[in-house]
Amino acid sequence: MKSAGITSPQVFYDWLVEEGKYLCNLCRTPPQETVEMEYYLKLVALEACQS
Repeated sequence: MKSAGITSPQVFYDWLVEEGKYLCNLCRTPPQETVEMEYYLKLVALEACQS
């Protein structure tokens, strides 16, 4: 643990909690603004294909 910069078991536990929160956030639906932007970019690409 010392070679990885882990000074105590609590540091290791804190890292695990932080990583768990990060991974849980990956499963969430993207914000509405992100969905709208992706939709807009798809429309622009469609228009370019049809031109």
